[in-house]
Amino acid sequence: MINSIKNMLCLMLIILGLISHAYSYEGAASFLKRGMSARALGLGGAYTALVNDPSAVYWNPAGIANGLGFSMQISDLKDAQFYSNISDVNYPQMAMTLSPRWKLFTTVTMGIGFGFSGYYVNGIEQYDEQSSYLGDLNYSEMAYYFSYAFGVDNVQMGISYKYLQQDFGIVQRESSIAQNLKGADIGIRYSPFRFLILAITINDKIEVGRKEYTAKAVTSSLAFNFTQLSIATDYSISDISFDRIRSGLEYRIGNEMQYAFRIGVRDIPVRDGNERLSDIIELNAKLALGFGYQYDIGRNGRAIIFDIGVQQEMKPSLVSPFSRIIATTITLK
Repeated sequence: MINSIKNMLCLMLIILGLISHAYSYEGAASFLKRGMSARALGLGGAYTALVNDPSAVYWNPAGIANGLGFSMQISDLKDAQFYSNISDVNYPQMAMTLSPRWKLFTTVTMGIGFGFSGYYVNGIEQYDEQSSYLGDLNYSEMAYYFSYAFGVDNVQMGISYKYLQQDFGIVQRESSIAQNLKGADIGIRYSPFRFLILAITINDKIEVGRKEYTAKAVTSSLAFNFTQLSIATDYSISDISFDRIRSGLEYRIGNEMQYAFRIGVRDIPVRDGNERLSDIIELNAKLALGFGYQYDIGRNGRAIIFDIGVQQEMKPSLVSPFSRIIATTITLK
């Protein structure tokens, strides 16, 4: 029975990899492209296979079934320039997971999770055609994730139901335009050896307007996870744009990661021979750096982890407004 379940999950992992070129993504709700958690940011977003904290509700719901009990994470992202100079912009993030572990005929883990990632722009002044002040405009987008995962030995599978809420209104007139949208993401992780992790995720597409969608993508990931060193690469596939690669490295010092240093690159395009777009797509490439510190708070394995990550475009330009992002995260595990 257990072997049948493992074989089925491994077969699904292979099938998802074979069909990945059938999916594409387009770009609305672009705030979600930033990701979740400072650790992931410092690794260049190469987190699909490595994720084992509450941000798995975003990166790969299969990572929720980690058997680590209760964990909670709070993050804040800041734009270091551009938008930060013209309005009040906030990117709050929070996630929590609960994952018990049972030892039956084999190791069985389950997990449930909840999280949200938000984008707020407050105090946008609005004027009519005669330049008369109409009031302040507030815009917000919130993505909520409700996740479940199940694991048997070294195979985990999870699903995240996502709920996207948009609100666009004029405060003074007490009017707004809002819409609520739904979708789902699925993910699988498989670790044939203790140091090797394979993963695939499919992010569902949500239509938020006419011919405007959230990202629908398939990401395949390969990670090597040793005691003090982790190396990961994610490969995201799109039928309507260049495929993209994210890679990251983390080096840990001390037992159970007392200190961690990270470096990564994100959104490196895979060329298809069209050199005319080379200068444009290279503007999307980003360099990332990160640091983490873990403080143990008890003998039962509880700890608080502080992370910071910085992401800088390799060729900064006003063509792309998100030229530098700084993320801070506190995780209780």
